[in-house]
Amino acid sequence: MRITVCLQRADELKGCRPTLFSLPYTHGNTLKHLCTVSSETAPIDLQGVASRLYAKHPVTTRWRQKMRLALCPFVPIIAVVPPGSRVLDVGCGDGLLLGLLMELGRASTAVGFDINAHRIRSARHMAETNGFEASAVFKHLGPKSAWPTENGLYDVVAMVDVMHHIGPAMHDRVWQQAADSLRPGGLFVCKDMAKRPRWMAAANCVHDLVFSADWVHYPDFESGVRLARKIDLVMQQEIGYSRLWYRHELRVFVRL
Repeated sequence: MRITVCLQRADELKGCRPTLFSLPYTHGNTLKHLCTVSSETAPIDLQGVASRLYAKHPVTTRWRQKMRLALCPFVPIIAVVPPGSRVLDVGCGDGLLLGLLMELGRASTAVGFDINAHRIRSARHMAETNGFEASAVFKHLGPKSAWPTENGLYDVVAMVDVMHHIGPAMHDRVWQQAADSLRPGGLFVCKDMAKRPRWMAAANCVHDLVFSADWVHYPDFESGVRLARKIDLVMQQEIGYSRLWYRHELRVFVRL
């Protein structure tokens, strides 16, 4: 079985099982290559990979990763990360995305940070029990802390379902920090929840109130895109996905 992960033809993914895919080969850092070349490798079961990554964690942590994979479209996020990248994950939680990227060879080194100290301990434990604690570093940082760039700029900055937890007053600052953390030609991968249709947005608000005790602040992506142009971020892809009663928006930018 072979599934081509093609960001320009996202509708082709609708009939696929959400956690089975073949990673595309990449040649260089531009998305036009990522969108045209497919792999001959066997499909990968992301749920199975996550189960191995968190096998030594409490059952609640393992359940959280299963739900995350079921609700969030990780396939296109992973697909745009070139193999061997240096990756920064903003709001990394338990480290699921970086764990998958390390396990699948998409990241060679990784740094993740989050405001939740318990989740950072979980992420560190995941890295230690899977043997990549030296190349995947997880930091507990507050919302106004400087992003960790002391060891150099990144090939990819990923931010998955973070913007809607941040107050609107901080959105411009976050965009600027993302640009400042990327090397020229690097990718800013931003996935968040959509504010349309309204009934899906309302469902997500209820979800976050129940599971995060947090009120959603939907990002104004149109304003973000206008700001991005001023700080040398050029949008390459804009894709929407529906998963159950959740609507997701993925935007990928290239740093000039």
